[in-house]
Amino acid sequence: MAVAMKGEGYQVALELAPNAMAITHPQDGRFLFANQAFCQFFDASLEQIIESRAADWYAGTQDRRHIVQQLHKDQAVDRLPVEFRTGSGRLRWGELSARLVEIEGEQMIVSTILPAEAHAANGLQEKLASAEGELQQFAYIVSHDLQEPLRMVDGYMQLIRQRYSGKLDKDGDEFIGFAVDGASRLQQMINDLLVFSRVQTRGGAMTWVPAEDVLQNVLENLEMAIADAQAKIHIGPLPSVYADPAQLALLFQYLISNALKFHAEQAPVIHIRAETKDGFHQFCVEDNGIGIDAAHLDQVFLIFRKLHSRERYPGTGMGLAISKRIVDRHAGAIWIESEPGQGSKVFFTIPAPSGEQV
Repeated sequence: MAVAMKGEGYQVALELAPNAMAITHPQDGRFLFANQAFCQFFDASLEQIIESRAADWYAGTQDRRHIVQQLHKDQAVDRLPVEFRTGSGRLRWGELSARLVEIEGEQMIVSTILPAEAHAANGLQEKLASAEGELQQFAYIVSHDLQEPLRMVDGYMQLIRQRYSGKLDKDGDEFIGFAVDGASRLQQMINDLLVFSRVQTRGGAMTWVPAEDVLQNVLENLEMAIADAQAKIHIGPLPSVYADPAQLALLFQYLISNALKFHAEQAPVIHIRAETKDGFHQFCVEDNGIGIDAAHLDQVFLIFRKLHSRERYPGTGMGLAISKRIVDRHAGAIWIESEPGQGSKVFFTIPAPSGEQV
């Protein structure tokens, strides 16, 4: 073999395996080992494999970063459809499974690739394209067919309130108030749905941008809300990231607004920081608010999922769903660590510069 593995037993077992298998370093993607089936899958010699980096064989530039992030979070990836690029430049689909393992005290990634039938891969792509197309069609219908009648209803209800407020009995004024409030809430729900549906198709170009500059602009926009809540915000050093500046700003705005909204009896204290590890910039927005029960941590990213009544905490429940869609577009991950009464930490990641993770 061109490269000797640490641990001869692993080498013998993987070399005899019928499926394409390799061992790589998580940080830089260097190959420690690749069996013959792996070389055949990629139509490359062992020397070509060993001299390359794992990211060189992915068709999508962000694919490996996303997979490494998932590995560090879940410790495993199972039968994930991935499009690869072979040594001859041909594109080929495979089902990737990977595990983080420790070999003689050092953490490594052991990967297995099963060839995927072309029609299965194409079918998956067609389903994804169809789902995205249906979402865009829905957005068009919402923006055109529902907006106009809703504006008319809202306009007439506002007119009725202006003309007849105080001229009806108490119940009449209350009923008008309910109708106006309902129309306003429905309008906000439609607006949030449009934002959600357009994250992928209406996003701006990715560019290098200092995250701290984006955050400062968001804080200026939220200046009144921060002052009203008497909140204190502490910001640690933040990196420059390759991102859509407008969507990154929207992401910060949703997370900070949530921290301001779901505060406990004491004034909000919000810490915003970032660190770079495992090829990703990992941001954290931490608050001292009411917290979230562990049973609800995954549900909060669903559309219109509210854990509290609108009377106590107004809003549509779309903020975190939109946040997740923005992070997904940036090939990152988002999750929450929280306990009731102990505040929340919202983490999200954005791939680090290619020089730090290949």
